Amino acid sequence: MGEFNGGRHATRSGGVGSSGLPLGGIPGTADVRQVLFEVAQLLFAGAAPSAVLERIVTTLCAHVGYERCLITSVTAGAGGQMLGQVGFGIKHEDVLQVAELLAEVPVLHSLMCTPGPHVLRQTDLEAAIPSRYVDLFGVAGTLVLIPLIDGQLGPLGLMFLDRDGLDFEPQPQELDVLAEFGEIATLAVQNATLLQDRASLVAMVERSRLASDLHDGVTQRMFTLSLTLKELKELPGLPAAADDLLDRARRDVDAAGSQLRRALTQLVEPEVRTVDSDQAPRFEELLRRTVEEANAEMGLAADFEIAGRGGPPTAARQRVMRRAVREALVNIAKHAGATQVSVILRRSDHHWVVEVHDDGQGRAHLIRRGITSEQSSFGLRSLQSDVDSVGGRIWISQSERLGGLQLTLSVEVME
Repeated sequence: MGEFNGGRHATRSGGVGSSGLPLGGIPGTADVRQVLFEVAQLLFAGAAPSAVLERIVTTLCAHVGYERCLITSVTAGAGGQMLGQVGFGIKHEDVLQVAELLAEVPVLHSLMCTPGPHVLRQTDLEAAIPSRYVDLFGVAGTLVLIPLIDGQLGPLGLMFLDRDGLDFEPQPQELDVLAEFGEIATLAVQNATLLQDRASLVAMVERSRLASDLHDGVTQRMFTLSLTLKELKELPGLPAAADDLLDRARRDVDAAGSQLRRALTQLVEPEVRTVDSDQAPRFEELLRRTVEEANAEMGLAADFEIAGRGGPPTAARQRVMRRAVREALVNIAKHAGATQVSVILRRSDHHWVVEVHDDGQGRAHLIRRGITSEQSSFGLRSLQSDVDSVGGRIWISQSERLGGLQLTLSVEVME
């Protein structure tokens, strides 16, 4: 693996490991096998993949003698992003800080693609593990890595285990047990991937059906209405005032039809990619386009800013953030009488937040009351429902930045 010479497949020779235990058996082997069987049953009984992974990390630390265990998954195959999923002996918030493009960690990338287990010594850690994670988790001593590899899908993740800074020699039977738990973890991550794909497919089919219904119904009627207004305008003897009203009505109908067609396109657009690629624009660029399109369509002059750094949230959460910005800008154009508008995307490892500020005349307490009212606009109520569906939080306040309203939407980066 190039410069990385220490990491290797664990050797399975006899003797005594540094832990002082005889190689060839681990304490409570029968108990471990029984728990392994129970975890497998849990998986095949249809338990949530997260519950299976939680059981795996707990078992490995409680029965096999490890102090800490971390399981990560990979998005978009081996070239994607490594994300922390579950851990034992590790703070949950620290697990969620693991978000790394594999292209930036070539040693881990290589290990992930090579069947293990792999044993890393202290001298190997600097080359294999980014320094921020060494500091975050206090990585030292011996580290065992179990790649989660599916024969068809390829690398799906990595399992990390250590004894909290100790140097040790994993026992042969211990490595066999780790490999078997790794196989179950692989199936659990694979199930999670398939469930997510299925949910995305179901949502896409439903969005396509809704878009088709709207296109065949509402947009066609709006087109017919536009033609009717044109025919009315051509009637002889119309007073000038009526002529002007018909012109305005037809422009409004045409503008509404164009806006509806754009909304239908957005409704059925593909999932937003959560990692950089040459084929799909980053979310930040998509959000910038949303602001620019609103400026062009509605006569706004909204600024767009990006602050902070951090891995992106899920595609579903990204879609809700873009929708919130569109909805806010539409409402500003219709009701606020604003001359200044600012959209800010704030990124971090834990949360992504989008803020929309204006200098209009809106009052936050009235908008907040309206969102929960049956008389509020469908757009606001359905936006609140979308935000709830992805575990986000949305709130309205007076903007200290511009003096008008501020809409803020916050979503977690990880599940």
